[in-house]
Amino acid sequence: MIMYQQDGPIGNMPIVFSPEIRGALSALLHCPYDQITPRMVHPILDEQINSLNITPLSKAKLRSIRDYTVLLRSDSDHLDRIRGQMTCPICIQVSHTPIISSCCGSVFDKVCIDNVLDSQTPDAGGHRYIIKCPLCRKLTAIKEWQSPTCIVGVTEILYS
Repeated sequence: MIMYQQDGPIGNMPIVFSPEIRGALSALLHCPYDQITPRMVHPILDEQINSLNITPLSKAKLRSIRDYTVLLRSDSDHLDRIRGQMTCPICIQVSHTPIISSCCGSVFDKVCIDNVLDSQTPDAGGHRYIIKCPLCRKLTAIKEWQSPTCIVGVTEILYS
């Protein structure tokens, strides 16, 4: 996957913008939508967003878009810090399919956790419901671990 450049069009980002969002961005920045770049978006202030005559959900989306573009800043270490948080401590790779432990909040790759589960002794019924966290060593129910879909887009960026 390519890294989205600060000066490339925002339309190339892996986000689908509604017509209301595209119009709001154009109005805020006094610029046609197809000429808007991430560098232009991240300085937008909350007061500017609040002044728009759009739905509260669209305002929240605009804030999220603004915050997302901060990740693309080439002069920041945000991406490196996120990459560090998303690195699986088992395989030492950025997780393709992240799963978050319920015991310590660590991020693992689901494939690695499946391998850990497969290596554990099953219960009397042949099931593996309990996992010993590879990091903090606590026993937890695997069904309590989360695989949030909201961070899948982030992992795509981290692979660039």
